[in-house]
Amino acid sequence: MRQLAVVAALCVWVTVVPGCSSKQRGPPAGPPDVTARIALLHMDPQLAALDENIASISRLAEEAFSKGANIVIAPELATTGYSITAEQVRSSLGLGMPYAKLQPLRELAARHSGYVVVGLAETAEDGALYNAAVTFGPKEFLRVQRKRGMADWNSSGDLPFDIIPTEFGDIAMVICSDTYLPDWIRIATLHGVDVMVAPANWWGDSGQGRIWRTRSRENGVWMVVTNRWGQEEDTRYTPPYHYDMNDGPSMVTDPRGQVLLTYEAKDTSPPGGKILYATVKIPAERIGRAGNTTDSVVYRRPEAYQAIANDCWQPGAPASCTADLPPAGKTVVGSLAYVPSPNAGENLDQVQARWGTQAVDVLVLPALGIAAEPVSPEAPCWWCQGPWLRWQQLVEERGLQLLVTTVNEAPKGAAPRESLLLLRPKLPPRLIQPIHGNGTTPGTGRSPELIDLPHARVAAVSGWDFMFPEISTALAKSGVDAVLVSSSLASERTPERSRWDVGMLRAAWEVDTNSGFHLAAADSAGHGLLVESGGMYTVQALELQGNEPLKPLPLDSQPVRTRKLNVYRPFDLKALLGTEGSTVQSAP
Repeated sequence: MRQLAVVAALCVWVTVVPGCSSKQRGPPAGPPDVTARIALLHMDPQLAALDENIASISRLAEEAFSKGANIVIAPELATTGYSITAEQVRSSLGLGMPYAKLQPLRELAARHSGYVVVGLAETAEDGALYNAAVTFGPKEFLRVQRKRGMADWNSSGDLPFDIIPTEFGDIAMVICSDTYLPDWIRIATLHGVDVMVAPANWWGDSGQGRIWRTRSRENGVWMVVTNRWGQEEDTRYTPPYHYDMNDGPSMVTDPRGQVLLTYEAKDTSPPGGKILYATVKIPAERIGRAGNTTDSVVYRRPEAYQAIANDCWQPGAPASCTADLPPAGKTVVGSLAYVPSPNAGENLDQVQARWGTQAVDVLVLPALGIAAEPVSPEAPCWWCQGPWLRWQQLVEERGLQLLVTTVNEAPKGAAPRESLLLLRPKLPPRLIQPIHGNGTTPGTGRSPELIDLPHARVAAVSGWDFMFPEISTALAKSGVDAVLVSSSLASERTPERSRWDVGMLRAAWEVDTNSGFHLAAADSAGHGLLVESGGMYTVQALELQGNEPLKPLPLDSQPVRTRKLNVYRPFDLKALLGTEGSTVQSAP
């Protein structure tokens, strides 16, 4: 019996064994990946034409299902058009549970064993009006989601961002500009979403594509955004506004932030609608599981994000939120993009040559921008010799308020780690350990490093720590005016699994400033970015390439202090921080 057991075991692993069936070769195969065909109804909803729009959605959904679609998504407010009023929603355009007028869509989902997502104006049982989206599945109505962002007619959504389990992966809904800040998609990610579906009504060039790519990349999820086309006359205002929505993009992005599909009606002649199809393949190990192997999910440290829960930078925020900030004013910030040399002297020469005689208050270098040689933090006055002394002298000579880079820190009795290095005049250098671990070195879980300069509160973060979307929100809620990022995420020395494409990283950096702060960043792949924010929008973004001279940018702290961030419900905080309440009442 023992010999038979050995032979049986060998049959599983050996290609050819006498007496073994060929069907027993190799380890047992796991379940196959799941492929979903998704249809985006890039349509032109007619204003205030409820029955006509439902008929159009039904016709397009029927066509999409007949061509093999598993999931069909219509735009935001697909049943009503965009420029509606509260009176219209209450009297004729609003739909409430059980959404009887959408019975044709319910029947389509059942007949084709698929899913239909449609944006609508909702009238709730308590009389509140919501900009909403509903999902019908093969057997029943599955979920409603309500937009958190408010227009003149709708209340802010009050529902959690729960997932909808399907045989094609877990999906969740978010509506249009609710993607602008990172919070809601992050919450769905923590619940286990695979595919985020976003009915949208977002025209004009405001960087939507960068936002959606970033949300995919930072969370490791697919984003499917269904936009609309056409024109509307908004008579709610005097004089009326004319909306040309033909540049509103529909888009599908993969978990690496790569664009699988994009379409704008203006790119066809004449502009017109279209059913767009995208095929996504969900790894079998993700189906039915909350696990997500994306670095920024695996290595989260919620204890570092507690500032998210304070009551600052939102409507009704107390005066104490700004009482301890430095007086508003301009700080001149510079960032140098270069590939650091192993030779510290070469790095110094390169920086001095490109710096020239220009005056700056703050300078950001790429990761390991001074030297790659390790620092022993226990060594007495380690900064009093070698390259560190010369750089400290440079800070003093050039009148810098702050210089930011990273170093290889080799603490006694602990694993080596890459830590932030902060150089300031007349102060010893500071080494700031990483917040998040990376599989080889542990993170500290500490709060981000804040520094008050004469006219700005700034935060210094590594590129690794900054890719966690909660960090952006926590910094904004802490009153930060500018974020300084020393990065190596696009460098070849970063493992491929964790490496960011240069273009994707630049896009994400700019999107992160949606939270309402300026940014100066440099990556050791030889590129960087300076962003001047107007509060929660980009005034200008300067891309930096290797070998370019320094481009100083005066950044005013006053505009960014007008930001207004998301308001959280207890279930939001529980998802983000693991707690329903807040122990943090104001910014530190």
